[in-house]
Amino acid sequence: MMIKLNRSVMKKRQYMVLGLFIVFIIAVYGRIVYFQYFSSYKLSVMANSQYSYKEDITDANYMLFDSNGKQLLDYKKNIM
Repeated sequence: MMIKLNRSVMKKRQYMVLGLFIVFIIAVYGRIVYFQYFSSYKLSVMANSQYSYKEDITDANYMLFDSNGKQLLDYKKNIM
């Protein structure tokens, strides 16, 4: 059974769908602008922290000397 619709009703539905689509695109664009411009510092710090690590240099098991025979790494271990 086919429902016959008036052309004006179909046009209204088309405009409503088009309007919702445009609102959706504007909302997505707004989120992109928000992340790119307003949250960029926080996100870049988070990204950089994923690729960095700390290394404790007090556990060096070697002696490093300069050309005169003096020790270059002069540190004191904190023993607890």
